[in-house]
Amino acid sequence: MSALQKLDLYPELESVQREWRTIRDEAIAALGHLTYIRDDRVIDPTAWGVLALQPEEEDLHVVPEEVRERCRRLAPRTVQLMAPIAGIRAYAFSVVSPGATIGAHRHRNAYVTALLTLQSQDAYITIAGERADFHEGEIIVFDYTLLHETINHGAVERIALLMLLDNRA
Repeated sequence: MSALQKLDLYPELESVQREWRTIRDEAIAALGHLTYIRDDRVIDPTAWGVLALQPEEEDLHVVPEEVRERCRRLAPRTVQLMAPIAGIRAYAFSVVSPGATIGAHRHRNAYVTALLTLQSQDAYITIAGERADFHEGEIIVFDYTLLHETINHGAVERIALLMLLDNRA
């Protein structure tokens, strides 16, 4: 059985996928506003940055409302596309620096992660030992309780729209 889920289970993501270039442009314009994740998943403090457009409920206390509002103003079309999606729990731009790795980890909430690749060159994710390459304009969906890590061997940032949704598998 594959660690990846079929995108067919999440047809509401088609409208988001169709506008991946617009979303990419907003993400690139917002690169200077990233919050860098500094925990045991990364070695370099600038390896992994996020722009939290809608944090998970358990992280709302970490990202003040004024910061969330500022982030949403940086990506108005992305927010507009995500607003009508039922079952969306959180979403953010996720940026992995060239040569960086987000170490293997898993989460406890029973969600899936859908990653819309906005920019990538020689980057991939492994989920429960299964590799999935990042291709611009494509969405990778997986159960985020499974062990996963992201590796960027490319010369450019791997930029994705990371979306957490209710698991339908």
